Amino acid sequence: MVGKGERRAMLLYPSGGRLYRAVVKTTQDGSENYLLSFHRYTKKKALRAVRKLPPIFGDMADIPDDEDQGDGN
Repeated sequence: MVGKGERRAMLLYPSGGRLYRAVVKTTQDGSENYLLSFHRYTKKKALRAVRKLPPIFGDMADIPDDEDQGDGN
């Protein structure tokens, strides 16, 4: 799933039964992108994150339930 703000994009990516979140920022002129963060994430945190950054591609149905209930750190 991908969410987009004014100059930031968030990707929620399930892989190997785990969920990851990446945040990318673009420069003001849009010519460059920078990876701001990449973390293991939980579905609970993902639900909160999409309230702040509405999805532009995919939806929460694409995000699997957490394999374990760790804190995602």
